[in-house]
Amino acid sequence: PTPPSARPPCPCGGATWRAASAPDPRPPADRDRAESLGLVAVCIAGFAVSLSPTAGDGPTSAAAARGTATPAWMGACDDLLSRLAGRASAAEAYLRAILSFLRGVGSGSPGGGGHAPVLEDDGLLLSDRVAFASRFLPCPSLQSELDSMLRRCVASGNLEGVVITGLDRRGVGLVQSHVDGTSDVQTAALLV
Repeated sequence: PTPPSARPPCPCGGATWRAASAPDPRPPADRDRAESLGLVAVCIAGFAVSLSPTAGDGPTSAAAARGTATPAWMGACDDLLSRLAGRASAAEAYLRAILSFLRGVGSGSPGGGGHAPVLEDDGLLLSDRVAFASRFLPCPSLQSELDSMLRRCVASGNLEGVVITGLDRRGVGLVQSHVDGTSDVQTAALLV
């Protein structure tokens, strides 16, 4: 054996023990986001309920939970959802949607119960909310939810509603609502 003083220096220059005490060079917002992503990953990895298909309303009916998630997992999701609640970025909106949906499925309530927070989150693109509704809501609920989304789009002049209407009579009314609220004729002309 070679005495410690005769050994060649560590190729990393001993940086391993120094790195632990060095300050993190990332801005606090990036560190917080990285921590949130890690916690969401743990919550998703910890999701374990047995799922079985339900006799539903056709091809769009969802699987419903048979059993419930552990109280520790539900508590972790609740804590993380409250942490993400005050953030307005699109990435956090999608993380909230994932956790809300899984938490609803894990709660064991009929139909999942996690649909409303996802469908009502304006941080998500309307096209994604429509896709979610199309996949997980039964036909009667889907129709009423699409009508509700469209009413909100017309009331606010949100042109994303064209995803639901197309440029038929209702779509033209939506574009008119947008022009009335913003005086943005150029965008309306581009759509037509």
